[in-house]
Amino acid sequence: MSTKDWSIAYWHYMPGASSPMQMMKGAMKCMQCGGVKEGETVLISTDTNKLRIAEALGGAAYAVGATPIIMMIPPVGVHGGQLPEPVVAAFREADVFLQPSTWSQTHTRARVEAIKAGKRGCTMC
Repeated sequence: MSTKDWSIAYWHYMPGASSPMQMMKGAMKCMQCGGVKEGETVLISTDTNKLRIAEALGGAAYAVGATPIIMMIPPVGVHGGQLPEPVVAAFREADVFLQPSTWSQTHTRARVEAIKAGKRGCTMC
């Protein structure tokens, strides 16, 4: 096959379905739904499989004037698998938490304690 048979997509950047540019609109919507404000701290607890999503969320948090903190761990391998204590501690301190992860973190001690402490956030798996 010669280069003349290659599609235009080979030669020009075409954003894919999960490109940062395409994810930014949804990430900004997360900031709006979470009521993220300038000066707040946004904890993004993720795993190695969802780093691109975490980075888009971090970019959106930064764009609205918040301070994004991304904490990444290996996938826990089961829904509701407990997070390491340093991550749990970070949930206590952040104003907002976002949880893009392979396995649901909804029923983790970190999320439950954060909600009880009045923190805002959402899980995404």
